[in-house]
Amino acid sequence: MISTTLNYLKQIFFIVLFFTDLTQANTKICIVIPAYNEEARIEKTLNEYVNYFKTKTEKTTFLVVANNCSDHTVDVVKQVAKKHCNIELLDIKPGGKGFAVKQGFLWALNRKFDLIGFVDADMATLPKYFYDLIEASKDCDGAIASRYAPGANVEPSRPWMKKIFGKMYNWSLRKQFGLPYLDTQCGAKIFTHDTIAKVTPDMQEIGWAFDLELLYLCELEGKKIKEVATTR
Repeated sequence: MISTTLNYLKQIFFIVLFFTDLTQANTKICIVIPAYNEEARIEKTLNEYVNYFKTKTEKTTFLVVANNCSDHTVDVVKQVAKKHCNIELLDIKPGGKGFAVKQGFLWALNRKFDLIGFVDADMATLPKYFYDLIEASKDCDGAIASRYAPGANVEPSRPWMKKIFGKMYNWSLRKQFGLPYLDTQCGAKIFTHDTIAKVTPDMQEIGWAFDLELLYLCELEGKKIKEVATTR
């Protein structure tokens, strides 16, 4: 009797595992990488991310948005893309990180991705820690990396003045805009398709403060965004 029950439970376990893997395999993700004069770093970042996500079941596309570059960033990306079919490139001229991310979001929205996010080109967020955001977003509307949340580990440790200034800056932003997040500016975030579809048309900030605007718009839409302690 016990043996029969155990076999039954084992069968149920493998059925659940099978359908979980199937769901993940059907999940389409777009990770936007804004890049301004990143010829020295973009190749390593792309190779690291592509190779890591090859081990995952989700179908992931990496969209590099070359942000008014005056170096060879575009040429480097084109060369790397020849080796990886899931790398795409947008070459924009107006400039501004916020503008670049918004153009990446619009590109992804037209291609029906399930999850859409962005990560900085300098690979301050390693692929495995970005994947933590994907895992965290499964039962909410998005997830953002945080350098200040409990459990975060930033190495090497930043100068104490910079650390204090960063915390004071985020505190003032939270007070001013009523946001609950300890870190609005970390360059690794991911959201559901519906979230990006709702907020992107209202994104106006073309510079570095776009993260704050993006999260504020999510708040106005009533979106549930998780803050995930990260390692950098």
